[in-house]
Amino acid sequence: MDSPINQAPNASRVKREKLGFFNVAYEPPVPWSFNSLSIGIADLRDHGFYAALLLYDALIIATVPVLQYLTASVWLCMVPALYLWVVYTAGFGIVESWVAMGTAPGEALLATLRTAVIVCLTTGAVSSVASRIIEEQGIIIDSTFKLHFFPKFAEVGLALDLKTSLGPTSLPGPDELHMVPKSQGWEALSGIILHLRTFIGIVLQLCVQVALLYLYGSIPIWTVLTLGYVLPVMSTFIPSSRFGDAGYVFWTNDKHYTRLRGLHQMIFYPSVYRESLIKTGGQEKLSKDYAQEFEEVGAFRWNEQTLAMSPPPSWTWDFVRLLIDYCPILYGTIISYLLPIDATLLASLALMQLSYSSIKQDIVFMQQIGRAQPLNMLLQTAKRFYDALEMSPAMEDGQVKDLESKGGFSVSFRDVSFGYGNGNDVLIGVSFDVSPGDLVVIIGDNGCGKTTLLNLIARLMDCSSGSVLIDGTNIKEIDLTYLRKAMAILSQTDDLYPLSYRDNFLIGAPGDEDDVLAEACHLAGSSKYIEDLEHGLDSLYTPENLRLGSTHVSSAPIAPITQQRIRMPTKISGGELQRLLLTRMFTKVLASKESCGLMLVDEGLSALDPLAAETCFQGSCRLCRLRKHDDRSDSHARAACTPCEPHLAYRRGSNCGAWYSRRTSGHGRRVREDVQGS
Repeated sequence: MDSPINQAPNASRVKREKLGFFNVAYEPPVPWSFNSLSIGIADLRDHGFYAALLLYDALIIATVPVLQYLTASVWLCMVPALYLWVVYTAGFGIVESWVAMGTAPGEALLATLRTAVIVCLTTGAVSSVASRIIEEQGIIIDSTFKLHFFPKFAEVGLALDLKTSLGPTSLPGPDELHMVPKSQGWEALSGIILHLRTFIGIVLQLCVQVALLYLYGSIPIWTVLTLGYVLPVMSTFIPSSRFGDAGYVFWTNDKHYTRLRGLHQMIFYPSVYRESLIKTGGQEKLSKDYAQEFEEVGAFRWNEQTLAMSPPPSWTWDFVRLLIDYCPILYGTIISYLLPIDATLLASLALMQLSYSSIKQDIVFMQQIGRAQPLNMLLQTAKRFYDALEMSPAMEDGQVKDLESKGGFSVSFRDVSFGYGNGNDVLIGVSFDVSPGDLVVIIGDNGCGKTTLLNLIARLMDCSSGSVLIDGTNIKEIDLTYLRKAMAILSQTDDLYPLSYRDNFLIGAPGDEDDVLAEACHLAGSSKYIEDLEHGLDSLYTPENLRLGSTHVSSAPIAPITQQRIRMPTKISGGELQRLLLTRMFTKVLASKESCGLMLVDEGLSALDPLAAETCFQGSCRLCRLRKHDDRSDSHARAACTPCEPHLAYRRGSNCGAWYSRRTSGHGRRVREDVQGS
């Protein structure tokens, strides 16, 4: 069977190479052609408007910083050309006086030289200031971009359905506010400005070089054009990596190296594996195997790090680069044997070498930024930035905003089927009815679709066929905002938000009554946990993926401040987490008055011990009786069910035609028998 690389488009162009234990597949660079030029022009035509729109928006929302940024950028692209002009015009007179006349320069030339030195020093100082302006104003512009656009992105993102929000989007990432140096919009705009600044700077230097040598020099124009234009362009074709600056992939099938990597992780990653290793034992065997695999592998030059950092090209290209870089000097050496040395020729050769070195440096820099941030990718980023503002949910919203239900909702499934697109349906022909006020427990084997069924009721997804009815109304016809407000949902994958506990509990509840919070904490059994916190409900919950501040302790006096001031992750058990999540759901139910008519719990008590689970379960039952809600629970803990609960039992791929109502003490055993026999 062909490998995926052989099956890919243009697979015939893919080359392979063996480096140590690794196989490398890469695509040789495509030579420049009018086709590549037409692609670049097409990108500029299709996406250039969005780059201009970014600049316009930046000028509107941050006028002064953007003008300062642009002014500094214009100065930096002009400085190299200005420097060449000043050095040549000032130095030409000095060289002509010393070489041609054989005397020291006069006062006029010395004054010109002093002026040139002052100009060079001044331009250097101004360039330093301009670079600092670009750095500081760029930070201000980026912050202004976030201030202006992030609330709009938040509004768009929160309106998306689950499938769309989990798919590929250009919305800000979770770290883009505080960790990423630049937001997407400003990153695209600043990158485009940098490309233009570098390109215009190169063009200006070439124009100044040709103009000076043509007006004052004695070198033929064809030589000027060759050394000034052709050589710098030729240098751009020299590859900077072994694989020609093209995309590449590397992998290894060596069993000894693969096993050595695994053993190394086990030994030197104690936070993950040490506890398990201590319990398992076999440290002596592990040490022996590690040493044995190292002997099999031996010393190796190539590893993931060296390959990931783009290995340098062969030595041949280094010699080619050396010849191109020193071509002006070689030309000057040869011409000195063919032509008499005069002031004009000497100054022209010096200018040519100086300008070539400056232009070559800018070309190398342009190549570097081109690899890091290709211009076509920046233009596409600008387009995606505005496309994200126009995103809309793929799930169609309904129009019904009032079901007029009293005492909870009724739920009906009518021949519902659902699959995740892999050809294996989870639910097939499911049909059942639940009346308002019922407390229902759904039981079944792992993977049989219990969570999927609850997600269909919450309309986190739509069924493939059939219909789901809420109070006799097709769920697709109900307004999503109204539907979510009318439900209280607790899922097995839920987590607390990185806010205070008060904000966590009130995030989906109308109002902020303290008596509601106290009652919810009591019903969920989280009162003691909240009371033990330093600031009670106003204490902050910090998940593992969120830290505010630095934890790089460099001296003993700093260590206490680290413990007192840095916001560290909150240590919490699984059972405590579920109590707090249950509190959040109860708060919504209690605060919603009569608007919440359905509670969905997906294994919300699985991390609790039996006694705690029973207490929380009774709290849920009490809340249902108090508010007369319809409650559906998906749980594997069948022993927690009470004898008066209806049960919906099914297995994967079966229809839910069996509707069980067990009212005897042996209901758990009988339901299990029904499930196994269905």
